[in-house]
Amino acid sequence: MKLKSFLLLLTTILSFSSMGYFDKADFLDEVRGKYILQTEYIGEIVFLVRSSGQVQVIDSDADEFLPVQTQISIGDNGMLRGLPVLQISFNSGSDEQAVDSYVLLTAEHNWDATKKTTLLASFTVENDGPNNVASVLSKKLKLLKYNSSLKKYVVLR
Repeated sequence: MKLKSFLLLLTTILSFSSMGYFDKADFLDEVRGKYILQTEYIGEIVFLVRSSGQVQVIDSDADEFLPVQTQISIGDNGMLRGLPVLQISFNSGSDEQAVDSYVLLTAEHNWDATKKTTLLASFTVENDGPNNVASVLSKKLKLLKYNSSLKKYVVLR
């Protein structure tokens, strides 16, 4: 009887966590890889997502980037309950005019046990301080991820 009570209590406690299938290591294992972000205003950005979660720009049409900023949200404290989210910010420009592109990625674990990286959102914003302009330049950017089994880049949706 004590074992049944313990299992019931344990199941109840675990049911309150919306972490789902992924922990941080599983999530980073799925989203790591080589990507190409195609933007209208900054140009093309080729970057790597490392298994540590760090992002490294390999090549870019932009003249100069500020350090790439990343944030990983997982579990109940994240952006989406149960789905981990990697937010990447590519910041370019100067203190007078900044053009930043953002990418939000998640990883799904479906009922058929397949895993896939999914693009949640991508957009570019501009802040031109001297001219008092702050605007959204683009709401949808094209993101490609290298698929090693196909040996080519595939568009993420």
